[in-house]
Amino acid sequence: MRQRMVFGLIFLSVMLVITPVARPSATSFTIDYPNALVTWPLGVNNAGTVVGYFADSAGIHGFVFQGTGPTGRYAPVDVPGSIQTEIHGINNSGVTVGVYWDAQGNQHGFVHNGRDFTKGYTTVNVPFADCCSSALGVNSRGDIVGTYWASNGLHGFVHHGRDFTKGYTTVDVVGAYETTPSGINTAGVIVGKYHDTSYQLHGFKMVRGVMTTLDVANATVPAPLPGTTEVNGINRSGAIVGDYLDTAYTFDGFVSRATSFSPFTYPKAVVTFPKAISDKGEIVGIEYDGGSTFHGFAIAAPTSGGSGGSDEDRGNGDDHGQGDQDGGDQGGEGE
Repeated sequence: MRQRMVFGLIFLSVMLVITPVARPSATSFTIDYPNALVTWPLGVNNAGTVVGYFADSAGIHGFVFQGTGPTGRYAPVDVPGSIQTEIHGINNSGVTVGVYWDAQGNQHGFVHNGRDFTKGYTTVNVPFADCCSSALGVNSRGDIVGTYWASNGLHGFVHHGRDFTKGYTTVDVVGAYETTPSGINTAGVIVGKYHDTSYQLHGFKMVRGVMTTLDVANATVPAPLPGTTEVNGINRSGAIVGDYLDTAYTFDGFVSRATSFSPFTYPKAVVTFPKAISDKGEIVGIEYDGGSTFHGFAIAAPTSGGSGGSDEDRGNGDDHGQGDQDGGDQGGEGE
């Protein structure tokens, strides 16, 4: 079975209770877990709760962040008995999804319900996988997307229902070498990335089983290098976030609505990797400012129109997914 290297022993499980607190209007601010080597935000919901993972000298742990900037509150999350935990999505009701590695180094997906992160976990293992399932996004109905490994490579899946022993459907782009779904919104639209047989990277969107490739248009400024588009999250209204490598060999983020792409970079950042967008248009991701490490960030959508939605959902936040079970979403990797 594939195993993941960790940085050392992880923290003992601690009691963690999260009470959602709505964030004021979104502004730009850095998200850095205290004393972490690196912080990777991957999901955000309409209450402004951000999830992801961080690395410190003891290992890799999930985290939950609430608030704004330096006044925000961080809490670590470790699946009981795991040697490594990553949270990839959260929905409006606080359901989170992610990946953990057990004491033997085997990889599993998980779904967590409730506010106490010392319990409430359900393991996600795709029944027809050879190994290494992951849960990367969840929408408002509780539908989950993720990946699994089989003898012929990496595949995506979507899961429907509350019984995680069944209900899985493979999601593969035809002819792709690898397919990674990272978000699903309330309408069931799935987004992600795939590598073609030349290992070129492309985004994709799947609507009612029909796949469409998403590549940043050549007319976009700064111009993209072909085969470098990555799609990470989608919200209730269909706004999509991702990144691409431009012709100056710099990674730029983008927001896409319909067929248009709006590039953006986090202020003063050298590279920008957006990972999730909420229905309110708040984007979280990772940036590098040219210093010694990467940082997490949260920022309002750089362009208006199309990213907002009702407070009942959350974009990848809804759809990277994630969403609440009553109609809200999140996602990833975002809702």
